[in-house]
Amino acid sequence: MKGRNFNDSYADQNTRSLILNETAAQLWGNQKVIGSFVGMPYCDSVKAQVVGITKDINVQDLANAVRPIAYSINNKACGYLSGGALLVKLSGNDLSQTISNIENSWKQIEPEVPVRYSFLDENFQRLFKTYFTIQKTISFFALIAILISAMGLFALTAYIIKERTKEIGIRKVLGAEVGDVVILIGKLFLQLIFIALLIAIPLSWLAATKWLQTFAYRIHLSWLMAAATILMIAVIVLVTIGTQAVKAAINNPVKSLRSE
Repeated sequence: MKGRNFNDSYADQNTRSLILNETAAQLWGNQKVIGSFVGMPYCDSVKAQVVGITKDINVQDLANAVRPIAYSINNKACGYLSGGALLVKLSGNDLSQTISNIENSWKQIEPEVPVRYSFLDENFQRLFKTYFTIQKTISFFALIAILISAMGLFALTAYIIKERTKEIGIRKVLGAEVGDVVILIGKLFLQLIFIALLIAIPLSWLAATKWLQTFAYRIHLSWLMAAATILMIAVIVLVTIGTQAVKAAINNPVKSLRSE
């Protein structure tokens, strides 16, 4: 923090002093912020002096940027009252007893006003609840899509190998190695997978970029993410196709050619 905090002086206790957050202080540019006087709407004609600058605190979700904020004690010089609250740091494991003690103490101060409380961690959790739900939904359907794709690829590979069993047997009799058979089967899918990646990756990159632009605070996509996606797809394809291709390649060619 730059400058000073509030104290018990008359100016601080009667809305004649302000502490700005960093975003508000930047509105002054290169001018000296601390010591400047600020006039506020709905307040009397006497301006308040900036006595300190505190760090930005984001109390909203990540889609919203930190707003310029001026902190003061009371609003005795202004014609409005902002909603206030007491921040209490709790310790111990018996929260219900601690809350009960706070309520009893509050009744001695304002018996006609009930205590309404909430926990800060739960408040922030509610802010991000929507994004957590979206993340879980996308992850779930992405996993389902991967499983369905892998099952379809597995079934298609089994069908093609069955249709070309005799061809594989002839190639092995003529000296084809296991690697040659795997390449023969694998190249049937490589072209389709390559075309699919050329279409899917740019579209997904564009969609993710557009969505991230709705956030004031966001990550930036990098080529490593695309590389990781391609690597994951390659592993799934190799495992799905490779296991069956290797199995077909090591089978005895005599069995596949017995009916010829």
